[in-house]
Amino acid sequence: MRHGSNPAPTDEHFRGWCLANVPTLGAPVTSVTVSQGDPLGRDDYVAYWAQEAREHSGRLNWPPERIPVVLETLEATFGSDWLRGKARLPSRYPMTADPKKHPVPHLIASPHRASVMQLVELALYLRTCSGLRGFSDVVSHLRTAEQFSTARIQLALAHRLVLSGAEAVELEPAADAGRKADLFFRYGAVNHLVECYEPAADRNAHLDDLLHGGVSRILKAAQRARRRVIVRVDLHGDIYSVDAAMRTRIEAAARELVASLVEPRARKAGTHPGFDVEVIDNSGVEAQQVKEMAFSLAGPGAWVIAPGMMKRRDVRGVSRGEAAEVTHIGWFVINHTEPDDLAAMKRIVDSVEAKISQVRRREDDARGLMVVITKFAVPAARARNETLPLVEALRGKVLGAHEGLAGVMLVKHALGKERGPFIGGAFVEGPEGGHLEGLWSTMARRESCRRVIDDWT
Repeated sequence: MRHGSNPAPTDEHFRGWCLANVPTLGAPVTSVTVSQGDPLGRDDYVAYWAQEAREHSGRLNWPPERIPVVLETLEATFGSDWLRGKARLPSRYPMTADPKKHPVPHLIASPHRASVMQLVELALYLRTCSGLRGFSDVVSHLRTAEQFSTARIQLALAHRLVLSGAEAVELEPAADAGRKADLFFRYGAVNHLVECYEPAADRNAHLDDLLHGGVSRILKAAQRARRRVIVRVDLHGDIYSVDAAMRTRIEAAARELVASLVEPRARKAGTHPGFDVEVIDNSGVEAQQVKEMAFSLAGPGAWVIAPGMMKRRDVRGVSRGEAAEVTHIGWFVINHTEPDDLAAMKRIVDSVEAKISQVRRREDDARGLMVVITKFAVPAARARNETLPLVEALRGKVLGAHEGLAGVMLVKHALGKERGPFIGGAFVEGPEGGHLEGLWSTMARRESCRRVIDDWT
């Protein structure tokens, strides 16, 4: 949606940017574990990914014969040995995404439909942008896990600008005072500098530890006691309230309750500073009933985790694209209050204002365009009331208070089940951004009527 006008949205597409359903943070997660060693017997993870990618691409109605070119592009960018070595490394946080594990080898190691579309998308951007000035600088950022998301958005926007009529597109252009912006382009005889910014990830390392090592230790304690249990934890605060001491206390309290269970199907609960915990024995209860009980204990945005196991010999029998049948060893539910979105919005506005100097190049009379990668992009595009404080603050404190700004884009990279990867969000138009209407309209039409992976030529 383009803020500044108020077009009526359709079910899926919005003026300016295209949106589809985006998974909500905290959606139920199933973790599957198998015996030691690679269950698929992969000696070469990259070759195996290519084999699977050809199968998936046929089902996606995308030419399988292009997969070798995708692989060549990725190997040329990241290095063949680097891809193979990193793909073999296990993730510390498979359910919440390990911030130190690079997304590309992670996708190589998980050769499913979504990974194929995302790596095809990335290879497409690399091919489109390889001839642009400053490309090598972006590639160096792309190779760093912490900078990957921002660098991908740089390439995604450059790709769309090139195909939508912008001229002189450049990566990592010079700005005033020796600084560098992320993009330069010319449209309607007006020069523009673009800066992409991603706020610190909405994550808590102590919560990550609880959701992985903590869950494992609690459920293993139940296994040793010959119990199958559901563990419910209700935090009194949001996910950021979990610190190292609380994580330790949650684990200890849950294990103590497990040890106190005597009768089959017994329930024990306790209240502690900062959290409540309950353990429910479900030994002998039908698996579907246990699942329904676990989900009945989950509030909005809860984490629902179900570690499971399957026999190594059965892994190869799982049909491509189908869910695997696993034996769940227990369920873990963690409820929490919603984070303070107003505080997060204020941090975004303050950070955007602090970065305005990155889009100044007075000798070219360039207009500045700020791009923010944020979870608020989706509700802002749908004109949800909860994002109005962010939009109004950007208009007043940023666009209204500083000259030479074309606008602020709120964007999110997302993956539609059928259409694959895309970027969507909202454009908050500045006083000097009206001339970009034609560009946004062209980009929106392209985004709404075709898959980005079909831009491949």
